[in-house]
Amino acid sequence: MHAASLFVVIAACGPTTGTPSADSGAEGSSGSSGTPADGATGSDAAAAGACANATVLIQPGSADAPSGYEHCDDGFIHRVSALACDPAAVAPGDCDPNWGSAQCLADADCGPQGRCVDDPDPSTDCRCNTGCRDDSDCADGQACYCDGNRSTCIDAACLTDADCPATQYCGLAQIVSACGGFSRKLSCTGEADECRVDADCDNECVQCSRVSAQQPWTCNGATGICGPCG
Repeated sequence: MHAASLFVVIAACGPTTGTPSADSGAEGSSGSSGTPADGATGSDAAAAGACANATVLIQPGSADAPSGYEHCDDGFIHRVSALACDPAAVAPGDCDPNWGSAQCLADADCGPQGRCVDDPDPSTDCRCNTGCRDDSDCADGQACYCDGNRSTCIDAACLTDADCPATQYCGLAQIVSACGGFSRKLSCTGEADECRVDADCDNECVQCSRVSAQQPWTCNGATGICGPCG
């Protein structure tokens, strides 16, 4: 699970675990004010799989709208609550083609909620991003990942921590391709997991992810991060 460089961390919290609870659909006391997220303190912080020093993450492109995600001090990111995307984070899109194979040049070339964006993967050039406002815009088994003009539906075996077993989290895996693009998915952590962040893996060409909802999080060498681009 790569660290979310597009997220903005608004608050470093005290020594909390951020342990999921039945009411994890709420943002707790943190919200956009930057106050500490709810969680137990003391010896619980040392529990296996705990989210120590949880920080609230702001939606990319937004000044203060919470994303619903929390960042743990080991780099792990999990979804506490399902929040709608901030409309203020969306700006008119346009794109200068690099390879002459552009799918679009402006938002008008795309459908409803569509934005013309420059794909990080140079092999695909300018493309239409359909976008989403919240989870209801996505199909079953998907969640809306808010990212300004690049908001998109991602695969989701869980929507929030509340969908996972007690003491487990709805973790965000961010798989980076050799060309710099991202593939994101949400899935529950479990006791059989081999890893929960890329740093738990011994090879820089291996990324921590969950291949399917039936399998644990593992150091996955089939992500292509060290393969050829294009």
